[in-house]
Parts: sequence; C-alpha cells; structure tokens
Amino acid sequence: MQGRKPHPTALKVLAGNPGKRALNPAEPTAPAHSGRCPRWVPKGEARVVWARLAPALLRAKVLTELDESALGLTCCAIADYLDARQVPDLETLTEIARQAGEDPRRGAMLLEAVLARAKGSTSQLRAATALLAEFGLTPSSRSRVKLSAPSAEDELELFLGGRGVA
Repeated sequence: MQGRKPHPTALKVLAGNPGKRALNPAEPTAPAHSGRCPRWVPKGEARVVWARLAPALLRAKVLTELDESALGLTCCAIADYLDARQVPDLETLTEIARQAGEDPRRGAMLLEAVLARAKGSTSQLRAATALLAEFGLTPSSRSRVKLSAPSAEDELELFLGGRGVA
C-alpha cells in the first residue's frame, strides 16, 4: 500500500480529526500499558531507554498493551546501537592483546572487528528510528499529529490524577 501510514483513530480523535475523513469505528483498541518494562528486555541500557520512553508514551496516551513488543524492540535496538558505538582506541586493544599473551598486532585485528561491528550498528539505528516513528517519537512523525485542546472532562481527570470521574 502506497502513501503515508494512517494514524490510529485515537490520535485522530485527539487531534480533532483534522482531515475530516470517516473514522474507523471497528479499529481494535487495547487497554493502556502498565509502564512496567517486560522481563525479556535485557538489563542495562535497553531498560534505561524503556524508563525514559515509556512514561512519556503513557502520558501521551499512546502506549497500550499491544505496543509492548514494539517498544521493547525499539529499546533493544537503541541499546545495541549505543553499545556498538563505544569503540576503544588501538592502544587499548593492543594492551588487551599483550595482557592476554598474544601478538600486539592482534590489537589491530581486534580494532577492525570492533569497527566492523560499529559500522553494522547503523542497521540497528535505522530499525530503531523506524520504530520510534511508529510511536510519534521523531520530530517529523510528531509534526503530523495536531492535538486539540483538552475538554473540561479531560482537565478534570488530570486534576484528579487520572482516577476518572466517580
């Protein structure tokens, strides 16, 4: 299918349906996500990325239970990219080889391997960028969504701390 990807109906409603096109009443919906990072996301940088993105997505009412895998994969891709970009210098790798009892020229071979991994990390970056756009987390994807002013009921819910009107 060509053209821009359609925005979810929920985002269209929040934006006041700027295109005035018919909304999809049969679009699947899902409950909001809890915000807890899934166990399968590795500890370390991927969880740091989750902790930075998930609260913002929850506040924007974009993260649902159905989005957990996509956000988790986004966090893993970003973490892999950041990890691959940490390239030690030739002196460090030569010293590592020397301490391991190997030929110091092994440091140059190690550096080549590390640089190849860093170069391959650009595919991780492309994957993460594509996934970020799916959540409206890039400037260009966010610029396509225009939100209308919150209604009085929304303001009351915010005032009550998201507990809803009882």
